[in-house]
Amino acid sequence: MKKINIAIFASLFAFFGTNANALNLPTEASGNPSAFCKEEWSKRGILDTNMYNYCMNLQHEGYLNFVDLARKYSNQPWIQTAIDYSLQEWTKRGVRQDQMVHFSLDRITDGYEDLVYLSKRPGWNGAKYKSCYAQWGFQYDMVLYCYKN
Repeated sequence: MKKINIAIFASLFAFFGTNANALNLPTEASGNPSAFCKEEWSKRGILDTNMYNYCMNLQHEGYLNFVDLARKYSNQPWIQTAIDYSLQEWTKRGVRQDQMVHFSLDRITDGYEDLVYLSKRPGWNGAKYKSCYAQWGFQYDMVLYCYKN
């Protein structure tokens, strides 16, 4: 049984090889957080400065957390695809919400960690996993949801 779990684990996460390329991460400034926060916290042309500053801090923190998370998983072959997906989901008209980019990437990586854990447990269903992965790919949060339901 242990050999089967190791074999499943090895094939489970060896999708594209073992060497990851250098990450392609945007700069914080490229997300134009000021434009996002100004739009979010202006009413009838008047900017709520306190909320703007709070928003800017949240976006800065989101960017730092996003970069840390991306680097933590930089050895995973799927991470750049997950990064690109998260950036695309939370960029509108050249303005990016870095707090939400981090949230999106965090959900994907958390799903990945849960799947790694489950793959080592008795009762792991490799066929069900493969079916869910075929449907959702690198979106491990959705693969996990599919696998559990």
